[in-house]
Amino acid sequence: MKVRMQTSYGAIIVELDPQRAPKTV
Repeated sequence: MKVRMQTSYGAIIVELDPQRAPKTV
């Protein structure tokens, strides 16, 4: 499952994976 996130840096696509959870603030 992939989710498109809109950030101040632009649009990024993060892969929702419990084993590869991105560390975001």
